[in-house]
Amino acid sequence: MRRRIGQIMATLVLATLVLALLNIVASPRRVWAQGPGSLETTFNTAVGTAFADVTALATDSSGNIYVGYGTSVKKISSTGALSWTASNIDNPYSIAIDSSKRVIVGTRVGLRRISELGVADSTFNSNSGVTNPQVGVGGANATIYSVAYQTAQDRVLFLSSFFNNARRLGGLTSTGAEDSTFTQNSLTTTSAALALDSSNNIYVVGPSGMGYLKRFSANGTITATETTFATNVTGKLDAAPTAVAVDGSNNVYVVGNFTGKIKKFSSAGVEDATFNTNAAAAALPNGALTVAVQSDGEIIVGGSFTGNLKRFNTDGTLDSTFVYDNATGGTVNEAIVLSDGYILAGTASSPFVKKVYTVFLAPNTPGTPTAVAGDAQVTVTVAAPTSGVTPSGYTVTAVEDTSKKCTVTGGTGSCIVTGLTNGNSYTFTSVALNGDRTSALASAASSAVTPIAVPPVFGSAAIDADGTTLILTYNKALGSTTAPTTNFTVIAGGSPVTVTSVTVSGSTVRLALGSVVIQGQVVSVAYNAPAADNASSNAATQDVLGLDAASLSTTSVTNASLVDKTA
Repeated sequence: MRRRIGQIMATLVLATLVLALLNIVASPRRVWAQGPGSLETTFNTAVGTAFADVTALATDSSGNIYVGYGTSVKKISSTGALSWTASNIDNPYSIAIDSSKRVIVGTRVGLRRISELGVADSTFNSNSGVTNPQVGVGGANATIYSVAYQTAQDRVLFLSSFFNNARRLGGLTSTGAEDSTFTQNSLTTTSAALALDSSNNIYVVGPSGMGYLKRFSANGTITATETTFATNVTGKLDAAPTAVAVDGSNNVYVVGNFTGKIKKFSSAGVEDATFNTNAAAAALPNGALTVAVQSDGEIIVGGSFTGNLKRFNTDGTLDSTFVYDNATGGTVNEAIVLSDGYILAGTASSPFVKKVYTVFLAPNTPGTPTAVAGDAQVTVTVAAPTSGVTPSGYTVTAVEDTSKKCTVTGGTGSCIVTGLTNGNSYTFTSVALNGDRTSALASAASSAVTPIAVPPVFGSAAIDADGTTLILTYNKALGSTTAPTTNFTVIAGGSPVTVTSVTVSGSTVRLALGSVVIQGQVVSVAYNAPAADNASSNAATQDVLGLDAASLSTTSVTNASLVDKTA
């Protein structure tokens, strides 16, 4: 009987090793699991690298993308296909899309409007011709650092360098003429960027001369609301922000080299102390250049700092699940959130345009797992999906008892479902995981296997430090009924040593010795098991179910005695 059990155990071990090897060999070759911050390779392959240092990004309601760089603006479909390229645009700094899907571009030398089809709009701006639409007085072109479009007012807003008396914050009608209903003239310092809230109120960031962060009404005026905003933000920033964004609840986010690097304010200018404290603890380095807000309120920050693109949770803590692949591209000059939920990063070096995931992608249904039975347990080896992302792990479940589960970490591997009932038949399914996403369906069930009871297996033997106890260690918990002392043979230094008592502790059998084993003596032990008997009352080394351990032929013992023979 014991020989048969040994053969079964050897077969189970061999089967487990073979299944693991087959799983490794047969695993499909795929890109590792896509998660927040990783590249969306289909778009990135399609869009190519025919750009330069990106200085402006925008998207429209149809998901089209606009990229400004060098002296060009490109319109790209949501799949990465090029729609058109507009040239002779000197340093596009900012892009906005109006309600007719015309493209407004702020450049080093004024404003440019481009039609939906990529044609320079000769009707825009009464002060100039097609080549260089101007903002300013007479024949001068001011540098336009930031543009925005107010849909309700059909108005183009801009921040300028004030060259030739161009307004630092101005508004233009749909013809490009100055909008007389936009009456802002109190901004007296050249500023860096502007953003709009859901009511088209205007938030501007710039140097200390303009107060770092300022709010204007949709028409450019300063009312009591704007005065309250200014009062609340006073003293909350100690250096100029470089970018500003507004979320769906009209909270305002600014980034820059000020203390804390990223800060959140309400539409009334009230600082969010919790967010700002957590964000400061994240210790974002200097170099933040752009900020954007996802629809779920998480904040994207890009720049020249280590890592180049980070994501913050809604409470201001750094999102550890967002891992941006910055092996290429370098500094992130611009970042926007696309209508399909992805992030588009515009970088300073090749490939210049990078689309990245904001969520984990759910894996496809995994293959059918394999199962090998053991003692009250089953080893299950999962099979990866044949397509899609490589999972980050799997959950394995016994079909007949769904409370019995185990977890595999990584794209392949095995785990052990424990606590099963010997003699019962079980099948197993697996669900593939990728971060917080799971496959829509579980795998097909494995072939049925039946756990069987396996007797204790000897592991090691050692003399304790006092030289008075020999400890036999087995692979499982043992029953309290033990073999008699006469079933054990102990030899130390060539002479027999009497075993005076036998006790069990957990998975060990402890033999009390009639004489002290001396340090350095060679020690061996043997155990003569009685006739096999599955009753737990028989006098034998056995597990808690009564399965007897096999006899142990003469085996070397580790002598850890510290007793000196000269003592």
